[in-house]
Amino acid sequence: MSRAVPAALKKKVAIRANFQCEYCLLSEKLSFYSFHIEHIRSIKHGGTNAFDNLAYCCPDCNFYKGSDVGTFVNDDETVIRFFNPRRDSWITTLPWMTELFTEKLILAKPRHRFLNSTRSNG
Repeated sequence: MSRAVPAALKKKVAIRANFQCEYCLLSEKLSFYSFHIEHIRSIKHGGTNAFDNLAYCCPDCNFYKGSDVGTFVNDDETVIRFFNPRRDSWITTLPWMTELFTEKLILAKPRHRFLNSTRSNG
């Protein structure tokens, strides 16, 4: 199987991800580097170029994940698979992220109202 992904498919993957890394959620707009199309299940592990097996990925996440699908923990017997953006949700994987995003939104609203009121009054 070829690793080359057609340009039209790359664009569909980027649009589906809203131009954010599907692993760390970094927006491509905030990166100095171009993002990659990454195989969730690598070709060497039987993955394909199917749309559902491709993820939009920042260079750091792509580098650290590589072609691996999981890692050993503590006892060298237990394997934990890596986050899969097609199966897993950050909200259930890391529940504290929901609280963090909610707090940021709550804190941002009064500031937004203040800025809008000073613009209209000033």
